[in-house]
Amino acid sequence: MLDKDTSTVNLLKSIVKKVDGLKSDTKSLGSQIVGLSAETKLLRSELEELNKKTELQHNEVMQHIDGLAGGFKKFDEELTILSAHSKDHTDRIEQLEKSAYPPN
Repeated sequence: MLDKDTSTVNLLKSIVKKVDGLKSDTKSLGSQIVGLSAETKLLRSELEELNKKTELQHNEVMQHIDGLAGGFKKFDEELTILSAHSKDHTDRIEQLEKSAYPPN
């Protein structure tokens, strides 16, 4: 009967050791989860900061592009006006040439 009691006690001790080991593993896992949560919060914060910087740079680039587009539009308008002036001058010169040098 003593052998059964001893083996039961040994079995119970073994179970207690395993349960204690599981408790320790659970605590360790819990602290790892807390650490991951903190790292996730930090990463989110860094991503938000990166998004803000990227948005600022995007806005800056778009302002430059907008300025360039305005410049090209003005240049196109000036070319149109100069073309009309050139055509007008060419017509006037042709008329003056005809009156100055009439055909025989």
